[in-house]
Amino acid sequence: KHLLELETQGKQVKGILENVIVLGAACSSNADTWESFKPLVAGRMINGYCSSDWVLGLVHRTAGMTLKAAGIAPIATDCVENVDLTNEVSGHLNYRKVLPRILEIINIERSIDTDWIVQE
Repeated sequence: KHLLELETQGKQVKGILENVIVLGAACSSNADTWESFKPLVAGRMINGYCSSDWVLGLVHRTAGMTLKAAGIAPIATDCVENVDLTNEVSGHLNYRKVLPRILEIINIERSIDTDWIVQE
């Protein structure tokens, strides 16, 4: 949001982000919104979602947000890669535990060590 604001002020922010990866995101799945971000991203925009994440769905709707959060369903635009993680993530609080596996699924080169993630 802030980068889009900078762009409207004439700042050069196109391609400033290498990749954008959202997992279980509690934000809008509105395609127009996501398409407006694309000029800022040089690489991939990835939406990892879990269609059985009832916690996210409940909290998102209770907070008066949009009916469908990005973290529960695909975003209907070609500029976002939607990755269904339903078979990997058992619930909203499980993303951290399975992060190394998610990074393999989305085929992102890791420049950070994920050994610190506690395996339960």
